[in-house]
Amino acid sequence: MLPAVREEGTRLGLAAVGVASAVDGVRQVYEWATSVICAAISYLPPEQVSPESEPHGLIARIARGADYHQVLRGKLHELAKAILMRHPSARLEICVDTNPLPERKLAVLSGIGWRGRNGCVYVEGCGSWVALGEIVTDLPLEDPTAHQLEDRCGDCRRCIDACPTKAIREPHRIDRGRCLSALTQASGSIHDYLRPTMGNRIYGCDVCQEVCPQNAGTVATNPEFAGQVFPGAFPGILPLIEMTPSYYDAVVKGTSIGWIRRNRIRRNAAIAAGNLKCESALTALTPLLSDENPMLRETAEWAIKEIEGSASKRK
Repeated sequence: MLPAVREEGTRLGLAAVGVASAVDGVRQVYEWATSVICAAISYLPPEQVSPESEPHGLIARIARGADYHQVLRGKLHELAKAILMRHPSARLEICVDTNPLPERKLAVLSGIGWRGRNGCVYVEGCGSWVALGEIVTDLPLEDPTAHQLEDRCGDCRRCIDACPTKAIREPHRIDRGRCLSALTQASGSIHDYLRPTMGNRIYGCDVCQEVCPQNAGTVATNPEFAGQVFPGAFPGILPLIEMTPSYYDAVVKGTSIGWIRRNRIRRNAAIAAGNLKCESALTALTPLLSDENPMLRETAEWAIKEIEGSASKRK
């Protein structure tokens, strides 16, 4: 059955499909599970040129265009339908970041990729620019040819050395309390000492992947992630700070970054304005000083001090 599943996955545009046994981390969520079909899709978008005319933020590549959750879930839904055509009584559950599954461990066990020192899963032809998804099933699937791929990092430490906050404590172990990708998505205030390391990041961080030699030469191949849609790579900072509830609902909510919600996006944009010492952002930041949200009030106060302090030094 697995060859047919892989063939259908290729037709659907998946970069890799494999199968792993339902390990304990899966059975804790789905007691009935026997196997997990693991899939990867390349989300790498075409590179964009940063604008010079306005202060702008930075979005990680995984969130610059189409929402990979929607794209990958749609493909896994079609794959599940193909499986049910062969096994109508099978129990299937599609997972794309919706359940606490050990998806990276499963991807490695299934043989579709290997784990880099930065914690990312690398898939042949795609590098680490992949999103992972699973179909949990009670079907007893096995792949006699599956084997765990060898680690290709060797002695390389580029990702560890390049991390802006030194969040990669050791190979495969990431301190999420310092990881900029996690911080931009987390709720609450961000510690003062970490804010300067964020630069102009609004969502995510790609540094550990950008410096990785294993990603050299990887190009965008998936047209589903090539569209010019919000937020893009370099959204303007001022519109993000001034984002109204109606604008969020109409433009942002359904996008790849909408799930972190309006105030976290505004917080990150305010920090970006402070780091850029962006005087043109003062008008947008000032109303936040009286916002009902204490996180926004405190972040705006910090950003304004950063901007005004820089301006006074130049006089």
